[in-house]
Amino acid sequence: MYKYYNNKFKKDIIDISAGEYIASAEDVIISTVLGSCVSVCIYDPRRKMAGLNHFMLVESRSLDNLGEMMRSERYGSYAMESLLNEFIRTGSRKSDLQSKVFGGSRILQTAPGKSMDIGHQNIIYALNFLENEDIPILAKDTGGERPRRIYLFPHSFKVLLKREKNSSLDEKSEIRIPAKKSGSIVLFDQD
Repeated sequence: MYKYYNNKFKKDIIDISAGEYIASAEDVIISTVLGSCVSVCIYDPRRKMAGLNHFMLVESRSLDNLGEMMRSERYGSYAMESLLNEFIRTGSRKSDLQSKVFGGSRILQTAPGKSMDIGHQNIIYALNFLENEDIPILAKDTGGERPRRIYLFPHSFKVLLKREKNSSLDEKSEIRIPAKKSGSIVLFDQD
């Protein structure tokens, strides 16, 4: 997780990576880049607080040196609980929470013409978790074959979404002028 100032937005951006989560009521922007990973954004409109996680797989299939399943926010089973618990711990009521879901692209190739289904598994897990917790999903942009960058504004719960041209997740891209709106998500074209 790192924080930097963005001249276009005139705000600090907190950029998170896989295995991280954050919840904030600050006037900042929270950002991440997703391929097959999924991010769930949660919002408490009463407190004007939002957060997001970034997980890679539904659950760990690895054991630690004590023979127990590894606990890490890289896995949806922990990332979802950790983010939700952060809201509850700081004073949110679960009945107030809302969500948006992003990511789960098919960008990993196993053999020519065949894709791994990790993204789809991540999407299904996130949607089922939110349904089981009775947290309404206001918007989602999932699946497809291109990575995406999202920018979450905690005070308004607005999310800007930009599709990346290729699967290079390390490539930094600039935001362009909005091309079209889709509900409460603003999509950006990339030339």
